[in-house]
Amino acid sequence: IALLGANEGALRAVSSAGAVMRFDPASSRFVAANTAWSEQKTTVEPGVGAARGRYLVFAAGDKVAFYDTRTERTELTLAGFGKGSARRVVADSASVSILFEDGAIRSPVDWDSLGATRRGGRKVNLSDPAQWSAVDSASLPAPDSALRRRVEALALPGDDVGDVLRLRFDAEGRLHAWAEPTVRRLDGDVWTTAFSYDPGLASTTYESSVRWLRPWALSSSGDWLFGSWGKGALVASADGSSQRWSVPGDGSCLKGYMASGYAPQPELTVVPGVVPFGKGALFAWWPPEPTSGYGLMWWDGVSDPVCRTVAGVVHQPHSLFPGPAEDEVWTVSPTEIERLRVGTRLSSVSSEERYATGALGALHSVVHDGLGRLWAAGSGGLGVVCDANAPEGICLAGREDTLVRADMWLGLADFRYTVLATDGHGRLYAGGEGSGVVRVDVSGRDLSRNGVRFWNVSSGLPSDNVRDLVVDPVDGMLYVATDRGVARISTDSRDKSSFPKAGAPIVYPNPFRPDRHDAVRFDRIPAGASVSLYSRSGRLVRRWLPSSARGGLIEWDGRDGSGRPIGPGVWNWVVSGSGKTWKGRLLVIR
Repeated sequence: IALLGANEGALRAVSSAGAVMRFDPASSRFVAANTAWSEQKTTVEPGVGAARGRYLVFAAGDKVAFYDTRTERTELTLAGFGKGSARRVVADSASVSILFEDGAIRSPVDWDSLGATRRGGRKVNLSDPAQWSAVDSASLPAPDSALRRRVEALALPGDDVGDVLRLRFDAEGRLHAWAEPTVRRLDGDVWTTAFSYDPGLASTTYESSVRWLRPWALSSSGDWLFGSWGKGALVASADGSSQRWSVPGDGSCLKGYMASGYAPQPELTVVPGVVPFGKGALFAWWPPEPTSGYGLMWWDGVSDPVCRTVAGVVHQPHSLFPGPAEDEVWTVSPTEIERLRVGTRLSSVSSEERYATGALGALHSVVHDGLGRLWAAGSGGLGVVCDANAPEGICLAGREDTLVRADMWLGLADFRYTVLATDGHGRLYAGGEGSGVVRVDVSGRDLSRNGVRFWNVSSGLPSDNVRDLVVDPVDGMLYVATDRGVARISTDSRDKSSFPKAGAPIVYPNPFRPDRHDAVRFDRIPAGASVSLYSRSGRLVRRWLPSSARGGLIEWDGRDGSGRPIGPGVWNWVVSGSGKTWKGRLLVIR
């Protein structure tokens, strides 16, 4: 498949041989819509084309095809550019850009009359290469259909991409991938071996796919911490030269239990979740046949571990997660979520709140958004705790201090979510087995289905089976670990270096049709610049401060400062900063 495009509610694919196929929901298969282009006997290059909800644009050799999904035929074929073979096509709502072997060209397009368009008051024939403008290939903008879906596969050495279980950033902002028993570090776009740890005392005939704990980087020391599913906890230095295990019977505070039942059963179970705490980390553990309570352990790998018992809990936790406050830790059990307040070096432990999991079933992950709301992912879907900042609509009267499902309200598919992440800018990411990645805008009280985005194999993910998610705290890039490799997604808060430093700001799609487009994007916004939108009479409609532009991009949902949708017509935008001002017009059609 060279290209996927959703046009007017129908999904179409263009094969590398040039055949256009349409997805048939009744048979869950792609059926041939047009195979005429495959007679060209040239390979279709990966490209992007989805213009006006109607056209697919793709390239093969020195030719470019404009395919109309309404008539199911190629309406225009361009050739004779004299720049070698086309390598990529970018089509957006206003123009078409073609990247050739020895350069790039771009031309504006009036999609209502495909054969010709206007520039400077005169008609421009698309089939005449002289009417196209030469552009720097590095400045080729991403189309709005790919801007939020740009996915890069990051393969690992030896193609052993299926081994990655967890992703974490260390204190210096470097990404690490954990594949038992090796930790790899991403340097640029190359994976190197950071270190391998020795399972050592943790080796046992007790087998489990989740025997190892998640790695964490401690911001204060930079050390990696590991925990064993069955035998204790491990701390290792960043280069792997120093490793220490804390296990039952080594003189630590961990209490050894006699094995019962099957002989391979471990003496105790360390919960698969490690929370950085002070200069050390917190672990939770419980015996194979618990009667009441469970244990917490704090350890920094140097001093003696400190242990405390949390009594009065029937169901033992199966994971730990950090809270928004430094002394706050959340434990997740099969039936409830519990918030703990923990003193320095585990000097005290107190239980403050508990929420029953209810319809969410067995929980796998929890995370707090920018408003302090607690989101949870479980076998029954995605949920949120109804509190003072609860989302409107999802949390109705009488649901205070309860955990409720939010996925049905947001129109999400019925998936088993296992991992959650937030980017600190009002966006929540969820993933799991077969679900791909879902992004939900949780920046306000009113959550809308318009704020939901999806990434899956159709968008370029190696697999829909997501094992972990992590957001780069510097540039907002989203990294996804799947069972077939690691991928990087350029989201709204992406690295500005991926776009040219020169060039004026651009606004797209223009015209903006709220019934077709999810947002207007103000792109290439210089650092320190503000963006303002005015009516034709000069009335200020919206203004965005410099801090609003993430990676040089601002997304706007078409509403004024009071939350009301703006009406149709022409609106003026102004970008001001660094002693420069850029102006333009935005057409809104409803």
